[in-house]
Amino acid sequence: MWTILFAPAALALPPMEVAIEVGSLHNGDSAYDVVSDEDIVTSVGLRGGIAVAGPLHVVVGWHRASQGASVFAGETAFQSAYQANEWTGGLKGVWHLHDVIQPYVSAQALVLQGAFKFDGDASDDDNIDQLVERAVHPGGMATLGACATVPLPDWPAQPALWLEGGIAGVSRATYGNFGDMAAGGFIFRAGAGVQF
Repeated sequence: MWTILFAPAALALPPMEVAIEVGSLHNGDSAYDVVSDEDIVTSVGLRGGIAVAGPLHVVVGWHRASQGASVFAGETAFQSAYQANEWTGGLKGVWHLHDVIQPYVSAQALVLQGAFKFDGDASDDDNIDQLVERAVHPGGMATLGACATVPLPDWPAQPALWLEGGIAGVSRATYGNFGDMAAGGFIFRAGAGVQF
C-alpha cells in the first residue's frame, strides 16, 4: 500500500492519509470455482483516513476485484468472470510508537457488490447467450497493521508504506442461476501513499 500523510500546520488540519492499495480476500465458496481454481479474490483500490480524536482515525476505502476463466461445454468455450466492488468504512486506532513505525488496529464495515458473468463471446456486448447476475453482501473486517513513514520535517507530506492483515466476512447472497455465495476468512492489504 503506498500512502502519503499530510498535516499542514498553517491550515490547522487534523492528520490525514491517502493510499493506493493491493489486497486479497479469501473465498472458499464452491460457487467461486467457476471463475478460479484459487480461493482468493485479488483487488486494487484506494483508501483515505482522517484523525478525529487522539489516536482514533476514521478510514474509508474502495477496492475493485476481477477474476475470469474459460469454461468448456463440449467443444464450445464460454468466458466466466466475477467482478466486485469492495466498499469499507470504520475506525482505526493508531499507536505512535515513534516517528517511523506506527502499529494500528481497525474495525470496519465491508459491503461487497458482486457480479457473475457468463458469456459465449466476450468481444460482443449484445450477444444473446450473455448472462449476468448481481448481488450485494454486507459484512465486516478487523485487521492489525503497521505504517512505516519517512520523516521529512521540512515537507508538508510524508511518504509511507502500509501492511495489514486480519479477518473478514460477508453474508451469503443469491446470484440467480449461479446460486448462492459467501466470502470470508483472511484479508490482506498493502500499499503506499502519503500522510498530511
